[in-house]
Amino acid sequence: RQNLSESFETTLVKMGLNRFQEKVNRYRHRGWQDYALEDLCHLLGKGGNESGFRQLLSHFQNEGESIPSIHWHKRGIRPHAWPDKRIDLALALFSYFKKWEDRPISIPEKISCIVSGHLFVELKGNIFLPLMGSRALINNNFVTYQSIKLEWTSLKLPTPYGRFVKKYSPILPHKTIKKFAVSQGLLWLENHWCHSNHCDVCPLKDLHGTTVQN
Repeated sequence: RQNLSESFETTLVKMGLNRFQEKVNRYRHRGWQDYALEDLCHLLGKGGNESGFRQLLSHFQNEGESIPSIHWHKRGIRPHAWPDKRIDLALALFSYFKKWEDRPISIPEKISCIVSGHLFVELKGNIFLPLMGSRALINNNFVTYQSIKLEWTSLKLPTPYGRFVKKYSPILPHKTIKKFAVSQGLLWLENHWCHSNHCDVCPLKDLHGTTVQN
């Protein structure tokens, strides 16, 4: 198991870096701020509330006087992460994001004070570090870019994603699945191979002659 885990982890981190590079390239485009806000809504609404947070964002951008009535989905979501409890946080983050004149060079201290735990790691890994990486590339600062990428690969989630534990725990220990880069690699694997039933050409199968079963 130890040898399998180490080999799988190396491959999955490389896949995770593909997702990181995709996000970096996405934020290099002129509409980077809109993309960041869109990704923020997806992150806050993960679990079926993405459209609700997009509706909240539209209200914020139109400077509405009262928060619209939004149907929030709560089933299967832990109480501390219920979407209606994140409204004030979402509005604060929308405000911070809209104030940016350029991609950030670091995570604003105010944001690190209002966001913590699992959400902060995801916010950092999915939005902030890719934004910082895109700025470094635009400025041809490759040393800074490599430093940002290294920081990204070092991120760890407080707790692993439950569905990944259920599916991959036979070959990957919890401490490995908690690594943000590995979880991103598992998402890459699912999106590019598992969802299309490309098991015969699975890159993990290529390593060991067997594949991960659903």
